Amino acid sequence: YNILYYSSCKSGTVANWVGVKAECAHNDTLSCEGVPWAHTPYVGKEKGTCSASGTHWGSFGAEASRVPWRMAMDYSMYPDESEKVKIYDRKGKADPSIKFNARYYLNRIATQYKRVGKCDGGKVGGCDCDYGGCKENFTQAFPLSAAFETIDKPDGPAPTKKAPDLVCDNVPHYGQAWWAGFMSWPTFTAFVAPYVESVEVPGKTFEPMSEEESRTWLHTFSYICDFDDFNAKGHYKIGGAVCQKTYFHASQEVISTMVMSGSMKRLPAKTEKNKEEKKQEKKENNKEEKMKAKKEEKKEEKKEENKEEKMKVVTDGKSEKQEKGSDQDKHMVMKAAQEDFSVQDRWVPKDCRAMVAIGGAMAFAGALAALAAVFVAKRRAARRGGAALLRVSPGMETASIAVTSKLVFPEDDDADGS
Repeated sequence: YNILYYSSCKSGTVANWVGVKAECAHNDTLSCEGVPWAHTPYVGKEKGTCSASGTHWGSFGAEASRVPWRMAMDYSMYPDESEKVKIYDRKGKADPSIKFNARYYLNRIATQYKRVGKCDGGKVGGCDCDYGGCKENFTQAFPLSAAFETIDKPDGPAPTKKAPDLVCDNVPHYGQAWWAGFMSWPTFTAFVAPYVESVEVPGKTFEPMSEEESRTWLHTFSYICDFDDFNAKGHYKIGGAVCQKTYFHASQEVISTMVMSGSMKRLPAKTEKNKEEKKQEKKENNKEEKMKAKKEEKKEEKKEENKEEKMKVVTDGKSEKQEKGSDQDKHMVMKAAQEDFSVQDRWVPKDCRAMVAIGGAMAFAGALAALAAVFVAKRRAARRGGAALLRVSPGMETASIAVTSKLVFPEDDDADGS
């Protein structure tokens, strides 16, 4: 902030490149006593200068245009810390008579618009265009440009005059025009800082602004661009003289708009109280996490219990059904067997039915053969009167059957009598 104080003017303009020098006695010394801004904006007592990137030393241009939104960000994020700034004189002694910090710097720019601008952006509609065919609520840029005008042009339909305090000992040269988006938009961010003190300027005193007035200024700047044709049909055209779409212009416009919108929030200070609060918060969070985990565990246990109960009920039901079904099946088989022997095959597995059928056929054939043998034996017994005991098959009763010594009739003998 000390370097900024010695390289800026009352209007808020800042030099692109400035010099600081606190030379040490030996080149291998890392640090030494000195006042870096003793000769700022020059480099040392020899009044050296420096520049780079195609921008000029000692003038307000593309390099320096970033300073306003940087100060606005500092104030937005650290409103308390950015107020506590000590300014030292060129000999390194604290000078309490100098009031300078982020808010004071931003108020310089706000004062320049209020003092030199040709319209009052603090009033609703105060900077609306007044020429034929212009859109409602569209802010006219030309009256606002007067606050940072760098050209004297007394003739023509739009005469201009160089604005006061754009140059001073700290910024000795005029810079680039306000009409470049990267020059104008950063200055709009100045109104995020409260304007709470009276400001004296030659011939006039500006009283503090209310919050509503500051907000109205921000709204005035936000309506300086026309986005009605920013679509495919309108070929993404943006209306407005300071609303360019090329990279460097657009980047400054976007950053500035972000700051103006209030997106930059105040950051909490690092204090012991904050540490304790965070510690307590962490402890509470851990406690909540443990309780949550415990609830989930109980929930899972209950689910498992319910699952086991359901399985038990299903299993018991199946057992009862199976037992009941088994009894019913037995009853059905016996009943069917009594009614019709042939239906028993429906209880025989399909892959065994063929074997069962063959076995049944063989048994039936055996029975017929046995009956035929008995019949033949009876006939021969009747003819010859012989008797013999014939054991039909093991396990059966021995029956006294009259048979002959042969099971064939004599007439069935071979022709040779054997």
